[in-house]
Amino acid sequence: MRHACAHPSIHPRVVLLLLATLPGCGEETGPIPSGPDGIWQLRAPTYETTIELRLDGSFTSTEADVISETCSSESGLWEWDGATLALMYLSRNGSPISEDREFPVDLSANSFTLNHVGGSPETFTRVAEMVDCGDYGWPYILFRATVDGVPYAFEDYIDPLAPIGGPTLAERLANGALTLRGFGGAATATSLCVSDCAELNLDMLRQGAFAPGEYSMADPFGGAPTSAFARFIPSTADPSSPWYESNASNPDAQAWQGQVEITTVSAAEIAGTFEFVGYDALDLGEIKPSITVTDGSFRIVFPD
Repeated sequence: MRHACAHPSIHPRVVLLLLATLPGCGEETGPIPSGPDGIWQLRAPTYETTIELRLDGSFTSTEADVISETCSSESGLWEWDGATLALMYLSRNGSPISEDREFPVDLSANSFTLNHVGGSPETFTRVAEMVDCGDYGWPYILFRATVDGVPYAFEDYIDPLAPIGGPTLAERLANGALTLRGFGGAATATSLCVSDCAELNLDMLRQGAFAPGEYSMADPFGGAPTSAFARFIPSTADPSSPWYESNASNPDAQAWQGQVEITTVSAAEIAGTFEFVGYDALDLGEIKPSITVTDGSFRIVFPD
C-alpha cells in the first residue's frame, strides 16, 4: 500500500535536468526491480516530465510546460550500480551537449523518488508509453541565432504568436503583422534558463497579407512594403543589461543593417532566416556599443 504525499510547486524548468535523490514519501509493497529501466513520469499542475531508461543503456526525456505549451527533449546514456543513476547527456532539442551527472535513487516497484539539491522530494511513477513532444499537439518551434560568434537557442520560453495582427494565425498572416519572441541561452547550455534568460524579438510587417520575401531592417519607418525590427537582450534578470535594437542608433553615424528572409508561409508553417546589427538603445553616446547577429533561423510548424 502506498501513502500519497503532496508535491510542492516547483518551477517546471528546474525539473528537466532530471533525477536527484531520495527518500520516498510513502511505502509500497511488491518486488523491487533490479534496475530503473522503464518509462517514468512526473505530473504536476503546470508541467509534465517523462523519461525512458532503455535496456540498451540509452535514455530520452521530455518536459512539457502546459502553461506556455512548449516542450523540450533530451537524450543520452545511463548507468546503474544498484543505488546511483549516472546520466550522460548528449543531446538537447537536437543540439549536441556534454554533461555527466550522478544521482542516488530510492527505487521501489512502480516508482522512484528523487531530491533536487536544495529542493523537495519528487516521485516518478511507472507508465506504459513514452511521451514525445509531438504528442501534445503544440507548435514545433526552432528559433536560433549566433550573437557575436556565440550560438544561442531561444526556445526555452516562446510566444510564436505574440498579440500583433489578430488573435489567430490566419488573421495575423492576412493582416501582415507577426512578432516572434523567444527566451533562452547559449545553445551549448545543458539546462533551460530559469530566472535569467537572453531574449530575442523579431517584428515583421507587410502591407497586405504575409508572403515569402525579404523584410528589411534598413528603414522600418519609411513606409516600405515590407519591414522588420529586432531586439536582443543578453540578460532579462540584470536591470543594467543593454538592449540591442536594430534601429537604436543614429543611422548617419551607424547604419541600420539587417533583414528577415521569410521562406515559407502557410496556415501550417512559418519559416525563415535573419541577421542584423544591434545597437545599445540604453547607451546615450553618439557611437553606441553594438552586437552582430548572424545565422538566424526560425521554423514554427503548427499541428493539424
